[in-house]
Amino acid sequence: MTEDRPSWKRRALNVLYWVEPCPIRNTYTEHVHPTRMIGPVLHRLAEAGKIDLRMFCNTEAAAQIRAENAVYAPHVCTPTDAESEGITRNFRRWDDDTIAQWLKLVRGDGRITAFYRAILERLHAEAPIDVILLWSENGAVRSFAAAEGIGVLHGELGPTRAPFPATFYFDTDGTNGNAAIRAQVRHRLEAGDADTDPPVAAQSWLAWCERQPGDETRTPSLLDIPLTYQPAAAGLLPDRPYVYIPLQLADDLNTLMHSGFDSPLAFLDDTMRMVSDMGYTAVIKGHPGATSRHYNLRREVEALDHAATHWPEAVILPRSAAAALSVHAMARARYTITINSSVGFESMVLGVPVIARGQAIYDGGGWLQERIALAPADARPDHGRDLDRLVAAHLDRMFVPQTVAQDTDYLLRRLRDAAQGNSAVARDIDFRPWYLTGDSPAGVRPLETPGFPAGSPALSGAAAPGLAEGQTPFRGSGPVHGEQVRIDGDTLVFSSAPETRYTMEPALFFGSLERITTRDGGQSLEGWCLDRRSVSPPAALITLVGDRVHALRHDIVSRPDVQAAHPEARNGEQAGFRIALPAEGHARLLILTADGRCGAVSQISAPAGLQCRPVRSLASGGTRMPAGGTGPGRGGRLSKLLGRT
Repeated sequence: MTEDRPSWKRRALNVLYWVEPCPIRNTYTEHVHPTRMIGPVLHRLAEAGKIDLRMFCNTEAAAQIRAENAVYAPHVCTPTDAESEGITRNFRRWDDDTIAQWLKLVRGDGRITAFYRAILERLHAEAPIDVILLWSENGAVRSFAAAEGIGVLHGELGPTRAPFPATFYFDTDGTNGNAAIRAQVRHRLEAGDADTDPPVAAQSWLAWCERQPGDETRTPSLLDIPLTYQPAAAGLLPDRPYVYIPLQLADDLNTLMHSGFDSPLAFLDDTMRMVSDMGYTAVIKGHPGATSRHYNLRREVEALDHAATHWPEAVILPRSAAAALSVHAMARARYTITINSSVGFESMVLGVPVIARGQAIYDGGGWLQERIALAPADARPDHGRDLDRLVAAHLDRMFVPQTVAQDTDYLLRRLRDAAQGNSAVARDIDFRPWYLTGDSPAGVRPLETPGFPAGSPALSGAAAPGLAEGQTPFRGSGPVHGEQVRIDGDTLVFSSAPETRYTMEPALFFGSLERITTRDGGQSLEGWCLDRRSVSPPAALITLVGDRVHALRHDIVSRPDVQAAHPEARNGEQAGFRIALPAEGHARLLILTADGRCGAVSQISAPAGLQCRPVRSLASGGTRMPAGGTGPGRGGRLSKLLGRT
């Protein structure tokens, strides 16, 4: 008896990436930008045979996508001539009437929805679809998928932007007020399984994006900004208690679908009346994107003029205000009041309570509104515990760091879940290590990097089964412990099937072998090295005993001193390494690049101390410094180059 399961489990998942073809916001290419962010990971999954990928988009977007990255060309599919004519007829002046038509499409109503459903039916007939991935929402996609029993996965930017850690979220039910995440977070909060003991302070999630040790730029970190003197704020921010109000765009889908306000003016007028009644003034920040579309700018100016006329004591931050000033103003406010702007979540991360006046992706299905209300100016309620719990419940599983989504199989897992009709976020993936320390989360596997040989070691990424977090694993069918290695001329060959080959080069790396230590009952070698050609950390390090692999992973050790000494290096702070050595005898160290090159250090002995022969083992050019290198007077051991093998 055969197991009854979806046919895609016996083949690659058939994914349709719906690059919104309907012209919105006076352009045909509004959704090209999301494709720049998630297109590379989709391409890598397709190249690895994990998915069969089609990117459907209008002809203008298709031309731009192909021009920006030719590797997408085999995946791009375009409308028929008749369909292109229909798409062109939907291009109109961006005004209230056109926005109303767009909202009908998002909700799944009207003739435009029927038009796009017909396109989806054609695509499904040509190649049956297992799951549809789209950015934001489209009612034609939702209704078609429901009728055909096809999974849908919506992607959207998470509620954090630079200088906060950039995030995505992927949801089967929709975005913002429609997202399944809201109910899932509420369930976790009510069940108590989002709690930690001791509780994690909301601000601690900024740890990895904070200024690194040894940074001498004197640029204030996010946690410093509230306490750092800002010359532009002198005489600008109110002396009395105030709230911070970030405006949203007039055509913002969150506002139009998930709030009781139909314009920035309606929101600001109602909010300012509430604020004044409670004894506060306000600091108001216009949306930085308002100037890119006349419709939004006109509506925002109406709102700001209204506030300036009726509440002259309110402060309207200038459009030219730097991010540091905006964060400073927000962090010193009693509350942030917003419909559902991402600024609200960033405010909570900094410990400032939020009054959300719409259905926000981060409100725990209304849990935020129930817990936090605007108190009078002379009251100082403590909402710290609520903020800590709510922030943790989102960042540990719901909002995926962009680098994790782009470099691991996280998106593949979500696509497979959506194809099976599973709306829950995977509970075995915890992003906490990434946010707190920069370590990649367990539970997801790294993807092949373009140009990286199949089965080769990872540049970085999640720990594979059996590996500790923060260690670099091998991918696919790469080398394993005990595997035989041979040198074939100038080529290093791993005996795994298929064979993995690296070209051996002298003078490939420079760096320092610094110490051998006893750790967890074993020996480990510590040091740092950089690729001379790319001035970047190696892809992987391996120790050999005889002709067998001894250790095929290494810990990445933060080395801000290397980055400071070599400012031209890419990710120089990740040049440090710690790798296992045998308890007795000699070992060789292999250092590999992402493009199939290898350097080697011979005869490292343990436990008798650091006995490299000679200590300059990786750069056969002797002690000549690389361009931009560190001289003898700068950085002590940093000046010790590894020489001839």
